[in-house]
Amino acid sequence: MTEKDSFYFYSKTFPEILHKTNSSLIFTTYQAGKTIILSSKDGKTLRKFARAMKRPMGMAFSKDLKKMAIAEKSEITVFHDNKNLAKTFPPSPNLFEHLYLPRVTFKTGIVDTHEMVYGENELYFVNTLFSIISKTSDSYHFEEYWRPPFITSLSPDDKCHLNGLALRDQKPRYVTMFASSDEPNGWRASSVNSGILMDIKDNKVLLDNLGMPHSPVYFNESIYFLQSATGELCVYNLKTKEVKCLKKFKGFVRGLEVTEEYIFVSMSKIRSSSKTFGKLPIAENETKCGIEIVDRKSGKSKASLFYTDKIVEIFGLKFLNNTNSIGILTNEDPLQDKCVSINENHNYWLKPKSKKE
Repeated sequence: MTEKDSFYFYSKTFPEILHKTNSSLIFTTYQAGKTIILSSKDGKTLRKFARAMKRPMGMAFSKDLKKMAIAEKSEITVFHDNKNLAKTFPPSPNLFEHLYLPRVTFKTGIVDTHEMVYGENELYFVNTLFSIISKTSDSYHFEEYWRPPFITSLSPDDKCHLNGLALRDQKPRYVTMFASSDEPNGWRASSVNSGILMDIKDNKVLLDNLGMPHSPVYFNESIYFLQSATGELCVYNLKTKEVKCLKKFKGFVRGLEVTEEYIFVSMSKIRSSSKTFGKLPIAENETKCGIEIVDRKSGKSKASLFYTDKIVEIFGLKFLNNTNSIGILTNEDPLQDKCVSINENHNYWLKPKSKKE
């Protein structure tokens, strides 16, 4: 049985799982220019909250979930959760339990920022245009942190399409890329199955011949990742070196979260007009845009949500455990400069001035 909205439908188990875990899903869609949050108050219906942004892609949350970073076209904005201001939110007090307010914006330039992570109080991001992992900087557009050993020079050429980044012990550790190329846009000329998964601690290639790998996640001595070209969810056991395909999806999979019980996977429709993606193996059949929740151990589907209109591509996906009713104020929101937060005990919504003043 499915529930329908104007341009998407979902299984009844989708809100049930979010309600059971008192959690939210947040995803970005650069195609539609929005960051969208899904949750459920009753376990029967979905609650959706959306904010317009300029080509949003990568997201990162600090370990305590107090900080959230979202990458847009040429900048990364850091938001901070303020529960006190959420309680007194002027349009509707107590509408949100968590309200993320913009605090700092880093001007990165248009570097095609992909995935991001918070580690050891630092924000790291995949700088795809320059083929490196970067850190934010208040002096320059970015600071180089790591580059693949085969990248001989720093240049804005998207040589290998570096895209995914995973933490281990709160440090950047595993990355995915489409090819080991040092030529400008070299990955486009490479085979579809030229992708690699690499350990950046010792620059060791863990897996090669992958089909456009994305979204690595380290969990329980294994690395979960997606092969977008084939629509596969895979897991690599670091101890046994075994690779297993858990499930195949009908979409260009990109966006992955792993918990003890569930795996959350987002997918996009393939653009038939695309010279790069239109001939992929996954494009042979009709593709879908949406989110599936699968059992981590069995790989069986437990819930799903699919879009029928308006949204055809999803980039980033985050699962916020025990975090419900989330709101975001962007830099363009008329309310973002109508509040003042000094510390935990002093938070204010400014009163509008009268016309006489």
